[in-house]
Amino acid sequence: MTFNTSIKSRIRRFIQPFTKWLQHKTFGADGFSSHSGLYTDVRTLNAKDVEFMENNIVESCKRRNYDQQSIASWKSHTYRLLLTHQWLHRITDRLPEHAIVFDLGVESVATDLLKTEFPKFQWQNTNWDLRYRWKTEDNSLDLIVCTELLEHLSEPSNEIFNEGFYKKGLRDTLKELFRVLKPGGFFFATTPNVVSVLQLMHILNKRAPWFYDLHVREYTLEEMVSEVTNTGFDIIQAKDVHCMSVYKKENYSSLFEALIAYGYPVDGRGDDLFILAQKPLNSK
Repeated sequence: MTFNTSIKSRIRRFIQPFTKWLQHKTFGADGFSSHSGLYTDVRTLNAKDVEFMENNIVESCKRRNYDQQSIASWKSHTYRLLLTHQWLHRITDRLPEHAIVFDLGVESVATDLLKTEFPKFQWQNTNWDLRYRWKTEDNSLDLIVCTELLEHLSEPSNEIFNEGFYKKGLRDTLKELFRVLKPGGFFFATTPNVVSVLQLMHILNKRAPWFYDLHVREYTLEEMVSEVTNTGFDIIQAKDVHCMSVYKKENYSSLFEALIAYGYPVDGRGDDLFILAQKPLNSK
């Protein structure tokens, strides 16, 4: 009995290092695969298109007399802007030729590029507080584009006191979006992913888990899908897209390896969220 136990103990001591090595190799390969998967969407983009977009961004910034820091910041959005155009092209054949479109927020470089890419659309911008009722008529717009804005919506002011964050600013804005869109109209949005690899790295480096410090609230994909569908929209497509921090050229393989080793999910870790939704045709 003692002899058998001794043999088994020796076998375990021999096998354990090999098992750990094998697990490390497996987790390492899976970690690299997950890291590589982050770039699935940006790999669909043509290198010449990326260069062309970068040049257009710089030209737009120069026309707006932006400084070099602002130009660099806008260039970091190259992949997001290209993918935004790609997503919008999926619905152009379902819109009127001269569709009435809101690009939420004041005019920007993004607006310049959208107008160039979709010149027949009647582009308009907003310069009011989106959380309160808009002057726009019911059922009057064909498309609303809302990029990198939802994360800036705070709670409407409370005359008594504000005891927390209830997403009321977000929900009231979504209600207005729904109201002013025509039945069958489309809503497209992008917003940072609060559970992205970038935010995980921020936490591990003892930083706040935000893509940008001035954001009021960043969301998960599940949260955004829930809020949009609860407003009444039908989701056409919603996914995380790694496109905002591509130029950092970070390697997240080790982070994914750790997530895999401890049994945490590795999907849904792209740095931005893309959502395309439609107001049902039978809506009033």
